[in-house]
Amino acid sequence: MIKRALVLVVSLSLAACSTTSTIHRAHGPAYEAEIVDSDGNALRVLGDDGRIHEVSREEVTDVDHPGNVVLTVGAILVAVGALVALSISSDSKGSQQERDDATAIALVYGVPGLVMTVAGGVTYISSKSKASAFETGRFPTLSRPPQVPALPPPAAPPLPAPSPPPPAPTAPAPSPPAEEPEVVPAPPAEPPP
Repeated sequence: MIKRALVLVVSLSLAACSTTSTIHRAHGPAYEAEIVDSDGNALRVLGDDGRIHEVSREEVTDVDHPGNVVLTVGAILVAVGALVALSISSDSKGSQQERDDATAIALVYGVPGLVMTVAGGVTYISSKSKASAFETGRFPTLSRPPQVPALPPPAAPPLPAPSPPPPAPTAPAPSPPAEEPEVVPAPPAEPPP
């Protein structure tokens, strides 16, 4: 009877752990999808149709990773099982029947709690690691830096446009020949008286 209950509890605890993240979007309903990969600009998720879809950084407001609730509940169950086991080890006056009952209770809480803690932790850490580049805003690292051609040295500032040359001196136009005064012969002089 105890073994069947233990198997049932372990099976239910494993079935409770989904692998889909809830991706809350700024403009639209939230996505329930498994995160496949990410980079600094987008999450890549596995859609219901089996294809990979990209969700850009501008669309995402929050990501709720799977496994965190199962991890927490499992840790609480492990703590309860550990407390019961501790009480068994410190109780030396109890009957064998009481010890057997306490051991069963410790196993019923502790084993499924341990399974839930491990399953939830693996799922949560896996999802977080796939989305880490997106959540930290990192861009993928390259194995070697890209080869960028060297930029030429800056050019000297352009020289101002040369001013137009002054107009060439022009030769004065030949002036018309000056008119020579006409020489009028003086009248003959009269002889003196």
